[in-house]
Amino acid sequence: MLLSELIIQQLKRLGHDSHFLPDSSDKTQERFADAESLYKDALEIHENILGKEHPEIAVAKTNLADLYLKQDRFKDAEFVLNEALKIREKAFEKHDPVIASSINNFGILYLKMKN
Repeated sequence: MLLSELIIQQLKRLGHDSHFLPDSSDKTQERFADAESLYKDALEIHENILGKEHPEIAVAKTNLADLYLKQDRFKDAEFVLNEALKIREKAFEKHDPVIASSINNFGILYLKMKN
């Protein structure tokens, strides 16, 4: 079974369906809450299957940080990006492009914070 199939199976077990609320401005915060819940559930599933230090966990954390950025939750985004960077620093060489990508994510965060 593929990892994506395991994740979908686990999300269904946790009571999530694949239908989101209709797109309208008054539902935005509710949709963000739904998305955050799904990201956190997926992260938990990844951690249970792969372990907390697997590089794929850094990807899941970066996705969660991106959601926080979209909500201007800068401290939450920074915390999760730091966790993702630490995982990647353990898994990859210092000059690996994956490390550069993580550092770039901080640049995006700090630019958005300035605005």
